[in-house]
This record gives sequence, structure tokens and C-alpha cells, in this order.
Amino acid sequence: MKQRIINISMWSRIVYIVALILITTIAVMGQDNPVPALANINPMSCEQRNPGFTLSVFGSNFIVSSVVQFYGKDLVTTFISASEIEAYVPQSCLVNTGSYEIVIINPAPGGGRSNVVSFSISKPVTQINSISPEFKYIGDSDQRLDIIGENFSANLVVKFGGSDRPTTYDNSTHLVASLYPEDLNESGNIPVTVFNSISGSESNEINLSIVYPHPSISRIDTSLEGVEDRRFALTISGSNFGIYSVAVINSVNYRTMFVDTQTLSVPLPTDLLTTGAVLNIAVINPLPGGGESNTMVFTIQCVIPKILKLSPSSRIVGTNGFLMKVTGQNFTKNTIAKFNGLSRQTTYLSVTEMFVNILTTDLKSVGVYSITLTDRISMDIEYNKATFTVFSSKTKTDNNEIVNRTNAIVPENNILAQNYPNPFNPNTVINFELPNRSTVTLKVYNSIGQAIETILDQEELSAGIQNYNFNSGSLSSGEYFYHITADDEAGQHYSSIKKMILIK
Repeated sequence: MKQRIINISMWSRIVYIVALILITTIAVMGQDNPVPALANINPMSCEQRNPGFTLSVFGSNFIVSSVVQFYGKDLVTTFISASEIEAYVPQSCLVNTGSYEIVIINPAPGGGRSNVVSFSISKPVTQINSISPEFKYIGDSDQRLDIIGENFSANLVVKFGGSDRPTTYDNSTHLVASLYPEDLNESGNIPVTVFNSISGSESNEINLSIVYPHPSISRIDTSLEGVEDRRFALTISGSNFGIYSVAVINSVNYRTMFVDTQTLSVPLPTDLLTTGAVLNIAVINPLPGGGESNTMVFTIQCVIPKILKLSPSSRIVGTNGFLMKVTGQNFTKNTIAKFNGLSRQTTYLSVTEMFVNILTTDLKSVGVYSITLTDRISMDIEYNKATFTVFSSKTKTDNNEIVNRTNAIVPENNILAQNYPNPFNPNTVINFELPNRSTVTLKVYNSIGQAIETILDQEELSAGIQNYNFNSGSLSSGEYFYHITADDEAGQHYSSIKKMILIK
């Protein structure tokens, strides 16, 4: 009996426990899900066409089955805790700019929709990462500037110092700007930005440094044409020269004449013009950039002018003075010609040509006279020597005086020179050159082709420079022509004709 009572009591206890579990389970299964509450999100915004990211959501009443919605679209959601969940936002949600609703949904039973938090999608921010080159030299002829960055589009304009510059869109990370020549005239740090003409936004700025180039010397000589006085100016050849460049000679600064970016001319003072003087030469460009070039050593050497030809090289005694053309080498504006040791007015034409004023008094006496060269600084030094001959008259006809001679300088080619003076009245000198002994005919014609004077008729002449004085006599004013033929011993034939004008 006692055993039976114990068994009944045990079964009653088991039934009680099972019933309690069932009641608890039923109670739990019937409980509603809470309504979620959204506090904040991270991040709260992004740029348009972002490749996608994980959104962290913070709040309360989150459950395992909570779902994050992005503007009504369910996102893949991961439960972290009742106060935090995560959701992946794909790029497809980030195509357009604007403000979008973020909410949390807890499913039934119970549950519901949370409050709304806004997420913003903005246009991409244009960013300059670098420019190439990072600096340019003053006066640089290359005006291209490459801009490397992010989020570039076709509606962007590069601004240089706040002003628009022509811009070429390459791709979303590369723009090309064309600067203006005047942009590179002065040194400085100029801000470069990218401006969006649609949104009105502007990128960060990066400075382009404009500096003076560093000069370099490769050669020094005195052969530059066009310098005011070539003999007393150095020509410096190299690179990166400008109008701002200064020459340093033996530690003293000298002004330069800018020729181009590879050439400078430096007029030298006379105190440096000692033959054998050693000059240490460099070029300095100012800061920023710039600096001093390498140093080159130059030794002053005397450049000796040389006479190659006088034209004419003779005159008949008693004739009027004239301008004699001198052809040669190494002439300068300081070169002066002397007639028999006396200086004569000299007109510089080029390094190879000049005119010398021969006076009427120089032609008063028959003789052979020296023509020498000197310069304005060292008048006591005479260079080179040529001879000028004053002949006596030798009458061939009533109207024409003839001088027939061989010059000390034998010509290289047959040449019929222009008569001098021209126009003339009544006399003029006809000059021609023979490289070889030749049989010569020289005639004068009027404007309709009639021969009016035969100066030479099949005459044998030696090689040299020949001068014939033609007297117009009773001829009237007008145009006339003189024609020469010359046949040398080797069978070479020469013919030439020139016009002369008689004005009475």
C-alpha cells in the first residue's frame, strides 16, 4: 500500500513538470516580435556609382529575422545583436544621386516598420592627385599640362590661376590643359584646379611652379653675325638662356644680348681685349630655379682682318674720288682702311664687305699705293696689304682713256662689273676681270641695239683686273649697254652685258 502511494506521487510530479513546459512553450510561441527602432547608420552618405559597401545599422529591438530596406528594396542583412545589424548595399542602389530612406522591418507576429533615417548619394567629388610636369621653365614653348586625378568628366574645365584654359577630356582620371604663352612669362607658384561647369563645384588645387631654367655652356667663340661689334663680343652657346641671363667673366657680371635660348652675345670692354688674356666665363639665371652654369675658359686671340679683293683696284690719274669696295675676311665695325698709311672713311657692310672712300687727292699722282687695315682701338697696328694703282692716261680714241694692266691679285673667274659711277656724266669706268690671258672685245650699244663705240676689238689682254674709262662725248641722256666677249687660250668663251645710264 505504501509502495503504491509513492508511485502515484512520482507520476503526479512528472505530469506537472511536462504540463508546465507545455504551458511555457505555448506562451512563448504566442509572443509578438517587437517593433524595431533605428538610431543611426554608418556611413550616412556616399558618392554616385560607388561600387558597393556594408552599411552598419544601430538601434534597438533587432531580431534574427530583421531586414534592412534601402528605398523599399530588401538588403541582405546580418544580425549582430539586438542593437546592431549589418546590410550590404550593392552598386545597383547607388546609380542616381539624391536622398533615400533606410528602414528596418521585423516580421510578424508583431514586428513592423522602424522609423526612417535618410541616406544621401552625391555626385562624385573631383579630385586632382598630381600634375605633370610639376614645374615649367619661364618661356617654355611646351604649353601642355597633364592633370591626373579622380572622377573626371567631359564637362570639366581646368583653371590656371583662376582662369579657364582649353581642356581636353581623356578619361575619368586624365585631363590635358593647354596653357597660354603668357602663362609662362613670370616665375611663381600658380594654383591649378578643375571646375565642374554643371554643378559649379571645384576640385582641390595643386600649384604649378614656374621657375628659371638652369643654364649650361657648351661653346664660346666670336663668330656670331649681327652683333653690333662682332670682334669685341663673345658668343656663348649652350642651353636654357633667356633675356634675364647674366654673363660672369672673371667673377664680374656683364650684360648679355639675348639671341635665342641657345645663344648669348656678350659685348666686351676694351680692358679685357688683351691678346692672350684668359677669361673664366659662366652664365647665371635668377632664382627661383636658375643658378650658375658650368665654367668655360676662353683665351682672347687677335682676329686679323684680311683683304681678298679691291674693286676697282686702279684708277686713272686725275679722276674724281670714289667709293672702293673691299672684299675680305674678319671685318668689323671697328675696321678702318688706310690709303698709303692715311685713314679713310670706311663703311662696314658685313664681316666680308666694306666700302672705302678714296679721295680725289689720292688720285693726283701716278703710282702704286698700299691699302691696309687697322681698327679704332689699335690704330698703330696695320693688317694685311693690297695695292692700288693710279695710271697715266693712254688715249685710244678721242673719247676714251684706256688702262690695261694685270692686278697683283689674279681673279678666279671672268667677271664684268657694274660701271662706276652709274648714272654718270660724262665719264664712267668699266671694270672687268680675267682669270686667264684672253682675246677681248668690248663694245657700247644704244637702247635699240646699235653699236655706238668699240672700246676693245679682239685685243690680247693678260689675266688680271682691267679698267677702262668711257667718255660719253656728245651722246644724249639715256640707257646704254656695254657688252664683253673674252676667249682664253684654253678655248673657254665668256660673254656678259650690263646696263648703264647717262644723265646730262
